[in-house]
Amino acid sequence: MILDSCGQGCGWIAGLIGCIGYGSFGVPLKGEATNSVDGGKGAHIFVLQTYKTLMMFSTSWLVLLLGEKFHFDRMGLLSGLLWVTGGMTGIFGIRNAGLAISVGTWSGVTVSISFLVGVFVFGERVHSVWATVGGVVMLLLGFVGMSYFSSPGVGGENVGGRAEGREVEVDDGVPSVEMNDSGKNSMLEPLLNDADTDGDDTHYITLGGGEEAVVVEGDVQNGSSPSCTDNDVDGEEEDEEEVSLQTIQFLGMEWNRRTLGILGAATDGVLGGSILIPMHYSSVQGLGYVISFAIGAATVTLFYWLLLLFYHTYQTDGTLTSGYALLPSMHLKTLLLPGIVAGTSWSIGNIGNILSVTYLGESVGMSVVQCQMIVSGLWGILWFKEIRGWMAIVGWMSAALLTLGSILVLGREHVS
Repeated sequence: MILDSCGQGCGWIAGLIGCIGYGSFGVPLKGEATNSVDGGKGAHIFVLQTYKTLMMFSTSWLVLLLGEKFHFDRMGLLSGLLWVTGGMTGIFGIRNAGLAISVGTWSGVTVSISFLVGVFVFGERVHSVWATVGGVVMLLLGFVGMSYFSSPGVGGENVGGRAEGREVEVDDGVPSVEMNDSGKNSMLEPLLNDADTDGDDTHYITLGGGEEAVVVEGDVQNGSSPSCTDNDVDGEEEDEEEVSLQTIQFLGMEWNRRTLGILGAATDGVLGGSILIPMHYSSVQGLGYVISFAIGAATVTLFYWLLLLFYHTYQTDGTLTSGYALLPSMHLKTLLLPGIVAGTSWSIGNIGNILSVTYLGESVGMSVVQCQMIVSGLWGILWFKEIRGWMAIVGWMSAALLTLGSILVLGREHVS
């Protein structure tokens, strides 16, 4: 095989490739096309995950051109289960807690899981356990810093920019995002019923941590701007609507929407940090595992679609035809191109991730690839203009440098 003579240098190059691929795959999925489907609700999480799986499965066979032989190991099914499930909980986290806090949460959890498993389960050697722990702590602090400084409101001007095609306006210091019906978030409900608005416009505002609320403009006197304080909402019915905006029903219980979103992101971190653990127990290692992983992911994705079909069938008249009619649309005409680009980018990142773990080990290899957050943050600063204001940009860059420093510490401590 072409990469048989590779050493740690290949692992670091692969880690860089993994960073770029993982950090860029979400860019096409953040555009207006993705958020405009299904009446402005945005593409279903099954649909987004399916595009990722399809491209991962399609591109995985390219490893045969690098001299790998076809081998399938059943451990790929377990990796596929962990990855597909984690991918969907991660999307759930983004939609309920916000992008910045979700990515920071699952990146930190992934690094922690990878380090603990690599050192204490697989016995991967390091020069100094305490120095390695210090490197992981630096890495986590860097992730927390990047997550914080990329949150809306930090720096005074960080209110969203071009993300998701929304037009941002700031009136008297109150950030507001004006959206029409085609851009409305499916998770949001107006604070007031339509019958109570008297034809007034509805405005969406971004709160700290990526949350959103809805404010219905009332009579604005003396040029004052609408705000989202409790004093502006009168009556018990309006208060109940405001509370319902922040809560969600799950497993028969009422949860805080942000809390449940963070739990979803943390779940993605646990599962994402574990997807390559089965490879250590497989007869196929390195690039050869890509095909097993891809077949496993495709099988699990198909299984989840069947579960969704049976669920809709059970909820209706019991016929497969009625259940099939309720399945979310793939929106091929709108989502095919961004889906292909996103899936291909993720597949490149996945190959880099596998090679990085192969040559650097679970603890260091998986941690290195988590610098994807730096790449996604640069996309946010330079392209989507999500991070604005010198304080936010300088703070984010400082946290990014801390993250890079931690990666260098981890690399120095790893024993080949």
